[in-house]
Amino acid sequence: MTTLMLGEALVDLVCDEPVARLADAPSFAPRFGGTVARTAVAAASRGARVALAGGVGDDEWGGWLRERLEEERVDLTWFRQVAGERTPVAFRTTDPAGDAHVDLYDQSLDLVMDAVRPRIAEAVDACDGVYVSAATWALADDSRERQVAAGALRRARDQGRSIVVALDVAPDRFVTREAARDAADALVTGAALVIARPADAQRVTGTADPAAAAQVLVDRGAALAAVGDHHGAVVRGSGVGTAVAGAGPDARGPGDDAAFAGALLAALELSGWYPAAVAAGLADAVAAAAG
Repeated sequence: MTTLMLGEALVDLVCDEPVARLADAPSFAPRFGGTVARTAVAAASRGARVALAGGVGDDEWGGWLRERLEEERVDLTWFRQVAGERTPVAFRTTDPAGDAHVDLYDQSLDLVMDAVRPRIAEAVDACDGVYVSAATWALADDSRERQVAAGALRRARDQGRSIVVALDVAPDRFVTREAARDAADALVTGAALVIARPADAQRVTGTADPAAAAQVLVDRGAALAAVGDHHGAVVRGSGVGTAVAGAGPDARGPGDDAAFAGALLAALELSGWYPAAVAAGLADAVAAAAG
């Protein structure tokens, strides 16, 4: 079993102590970043077979990222370093209230996506499932990244491949609720699993209750829907109904959404795409999100 994961990889420069603003950060430590890339690493660390489709520049940061993804046993068959491109870098800080902040530089990946696009059908055919983030649908219709993701989804549906959707529709990407709901409508129907944070699930379903939101996503066509984070999670669909408590509501920090999604993806893939495995892995996913 192998899951093809579509999304950007970038370098996160992280300040490990709370600061009120970026300029107050005393130092930054480099880590591999990009939500999908980090989810791939989280799934691979649990034994899942994942392949990352995308790429980076041919600069030193791009080489640094590739080496670390290889060390984490992420399949890079459809991952490219492209001449003339610069690898995106994000400066990440957390303020004293526990809210995360990101400043992103060198975002253009058009040449990288052009390098991947001719092989995307081959990549989908070689894998058992496809993982895509809704964040791609926040991009312009003619963006290379969105075109590659849309092509992969069409191929996956045509070939009967299982699809996992990360329903990332945060306001910093989707300015309006209507845009977030349009993205969900394009992705949820027929998905084997939809993974969403409570706030994102609320944006597309209109309900703040995670269990009710998960059920709405199932009613809209997902086989399974898992809504949660480090505070707790629920899963609904395919005869499954499970809830797991996590960190208390006063816990500081945003939690690790990539670790949560990666743990659920690994549970599903390692079971041979057996729905009950998501419920069985829910506690592990919440613990992973809490760090």
